[in-house]
Amino acid sequence: MRVPEFLAPPPAVLQSPLRSQDCADRLRAAIDSDFSLFGDNPVIGAVGDSSASLRKRIRNRNSFQTVMRVKFVDRGAGTEITCRSGMSVFSILFMAVWFGGIGLFAFSTVVWAVETSSLVAAAALLMPLGMIAFGVLLVLAGRLMARNEHAELLAFVTKVTGAKRTALRSPEACSIVN
Repeated sequence: MRVPEFLAPPPAVLQSPLRSQDCADRLRAAIDSDFSLFGDNPVIGAVGDSSASLRKRIRNRNSFQTVMRVKFVDRGAGTEITCRSGMSVFSILFMAVWFGGIGLFAFSTVVWAVETSSLVAAAALLMPLGMIAFGVLLVLAGRLMARNEHAELLAFVTKVTGAKRTALRSPEACSIVN
């Protein structure tokens, strides 16, 4: 099953002429920390020696904001940079628990409605259906607000590291798992 692009855009592979440590240093200098309340940089996140996690700075809160995970691998005289984007793991887990809980509630309501043959129990099915619709609309609205963030973050990484886009090479670069 293919994941819709607005939920998880395909990964991008970049090639930078810089060494991985130089790419990490440049990114570190160009972003603000996740915990920085004030700052001028358009991107916030954390950068390690071989990976980074980046988000666009926004004024409001969006739990469904795009998070870009970046990996640096030295290849020859330069660095291969793999960029994967999607929702945060916390948001994915929260929504899985949300929909799972609603599914259990809906199942128990169906069992109750069948056992009692009650019109009230059948009408109670409207509540979990409404909650499912609310959850779907919440995810769609959040991802709609974050619709251009993958491209903006990719352009930022490309500019800061002096990289150029390349074709996908390795099977692991083709996965959408964050």
